[in-house]
Amino acid sequence: MIKTNWEALNVLGLKPGTTIEEIKSTYHKLMKAYHPDANGESETNPLVFRIQEAYDYLLDHYNSSYYASNHADFENRKQESTKVYGSTSSLKQAATKRQQRADRQKAEERLKKRQEEKREAFLQEAEKQRQERAYQEAMDRIHAIRAGEVAAEIIQAMIRGDIK
Repeated sequence: MIKTNWEALNVLGLKPGTTIEEIKSTYHKLMKAYHPDANGESETNPLVFRIQEAYDYLLDHYNSSYYASNHADFENRKQESTKVYGSTSSLKQAATKRQQRADRQKAEERLKKRQEEKREAFLQEAEKQRQERAYQEAMDRIHAIRAGEVAAEIIQAMIRGDIK
C-alpha cells in the first residue's frame, strides 16, 4: 500500500514537482503498456494495480502544500491545485473517498474470507462423501467375496453328496 507522495511518484517514475498533467500523461502511457486490454495479454500484470494505486494516491494527495514543499512554482500552479483540492469541502471529499475505499477493501477482504471458509467446508464435505463411497465400495466387494465363498462351499457339498 502506498503511503507517501515519494513512493507514488517513484512507482510512476516521476520526480517531485511533477504537474497533474504529467501525472495523468504518465499514468495513461503506463496503462497502455501494461493493461491486458491494451496490450492483448490474457492475464493482468500485477503492476497495473500498483500503477492505479499510485495514480489514485497522487490525485488524492497532490495539493498546494506539496508544490510549495518541493520548491515548485506555487503561484503558477495555485489555480490548478485549488481546482483539484483547494477547498475544504474537496479535501473532505478526498478524505471521504479514501475512507470509502478502505471500507470497500475491508468488505472485500471479509467476503473473500467467507468465500474461502465456504470453499473449505465444501471441500471437506466432498472428501467425506468420497471416503464414504470408497468405504461402501470396499464393503460391497467384501460381501461379494463372502457370497462367492458360500456358493463355492455349497457346490463342493453338492459334489460330495452332502446336499441333494
